[in-house]
Amino acid sequence: SQDFRKSEGNYNNISNNELRKNDFSKGQKSYGIYKNIFLTDEEYKDLINELGSRINEYIDRLSSYMKANNREYQDHKATIINWYLNDQAKNINDRSTRKMNYDIGESL
Repeated sequence: SQDFRKSEGNYNNISNNELRKNDFSKGQKSYGIYKNIFLTDEEYKDLINELGSRINEYIDRLSSYMKANNREYQDHKATIINWYLNDQAKNINDRSTRKMNYDIGESL
């Protein structure tokens, strides 16, 4: 009978560091507290347009989260925008709830 054991050579053992080296070849620069957020100049400009002065807050937030939780994201720009939009929606809902409670209390 033939031996069909899988050899170690059949598996790709590429470390995250090796994958991240490729990011620089795409013109990405590192940002964040831990320099683990990778964005092109265009992506960074898009984030400035979307987040304004809060850009560094969100970059550092993602950087810290990824480091603390040993997480990786395929698209850092999309993740940051997603977090920002979720926070905006949450803030709108919180304000609406507070106003509704105030109006209800006021009418009593």
